[in-house]
Amino acid sequence: MTIDFNDNVFSQIDNNKTGQKYIAFTYDDGPSKYTQELLKILENNNSSATFFMLGNRMKNYEELVKKIKKSNSEIGNHSYSHKDLTSLNKLELENELNSTNIIYNAITGENLKYLRPPYNYYNDNIINSGYEIVTWNIDTKDWLLKDSDKIYNNVI
Repeated sequence: MTIDFNDNVFSQIDNNKTGQKYIAFTYDDGPSKYTQELLKILENNNSSATFFMLGNRMKNYEELVKKIKKSNSEIGNHSYSHKDLTSLNKLELENELNSTNIIYNAITGENLKYLRPPYNYYNDNIINSGYEIVTWNIDTKDWLLKDSDKIYNNVI
């Protein structure tokens, strides 16, 4: 699997599918009361996603974090408290990211590898934070629209 950053699109490069575009299912700001249902839907459809979690929520959903960790899905860092990371000094940035990783490590024994910066805002300090940065190139605006047809049309 390679990531084509020029088009901001994930492409799987093999002999049969060079340059095809793919959709990655990702969920931010959790875990929440909806995360369990999302995970169940994904598992029932033999699918997976990346859940970019907030540290201040992760500690309240430890069993769910463990369940996602054991599933086909993965977990990434979305900061501790959803601040605009570009507005933070270096120490504040480290605290936002490291606090989330410490909580995740206490729950799973592993460290987080991926980071989705809140609001999709990032700068050199975030790029050099030691995480693989995962952004998006289509904002579904699902948090605003709350209408599946509008969300679908926005994505398509």
